[in-house]
Amino acid sequence: MKRRILRAIVVLSAGYWSAYAATAIAQEKTARATPVPAQVTIPAAKGWKQLTATDTRTVWQGRPGNSYHVRVVAGKCDVPMDDVDRLRQHVRAKAKEWKGGMIEAKFMKIKERPCAFYIVKNTKPRLNGYRYLGRCIIPFEGGYHEIGMDTLPVGPTGRREAFLAVKLNLYGNVVMEEIPEEAPPTPGPGGQGKRRVKGLFRDPYDRKFDAVANYWVTDDAKYDKQFPMHSLSRLRSEFPKVLKTIQVPQK
Repeated sequence: MKRRILRAIVVLSAGYWSAYAATAIAQEKTARATPVPAQVTIPAAKGWKQLTATDTRTVWQGRPGNSYHVRVVAGKCDVPMDDVDRLRQHVRAKAKEWKGGMIEAKFMKIKERPCAFYIVKNTKPRLNGYRYLGRCIIPFEGGYHEIGMDTLPVGPTGRREAFLAVKLNLYGNVVMEEIPEEAPPTPGPGGQGKRRVKGLFRDPYDRKFDAVANYWVTDDAKYDKQFPMHSLSRLRSEFPKVLKTIQVPQK
């Protein structure tokens, strides 16, 4: 009786692993049958230091504080490409994952190819300032290309914000408020406090999302020329120039 039971278990196990192996082989064949195009080419990268390179992702270091990457991803593109409000909601969610907030999000075209462009602002431990993450998503049938530029502070931080806060009288007749639990972290050794100036942090497009925002009026692009070395100024100045020169593989 025991031998029959053991024999039955062996047969069932063999059948299970045969089916598992067959499924794995089928999935591998399907993956191989789904071609992924080459990565986007960036001519300016000749002057950057390559840090890593694989078939699907390449990362470079540029001038101090600037880094870049290209990535090709197979599968469905999860970035909404049909409605700007849906795109901005997607970027808010992405910014939350990165413990930051949205600076801007819009649609544009590169070499007649529709793409999504956005910037997120966040910080990380031991960073006395904000980091800015620029992304451009170019979908193709079966996947998408991602081109990214990240900028970190170089030198003293807070000059742009401090100067414009005085000039724009941001702290005049202030009203304080409790910091919402969902608010993104703020930089500096003190970390997140308990109170902040009401109305200072806002969503760039819709005030009902202010609680999860970290956009300041000082982040407006019209102030970039006054502070060309600021992390956000460097990103908004250079990233669009890089995107204009990229070579995108055929669909």
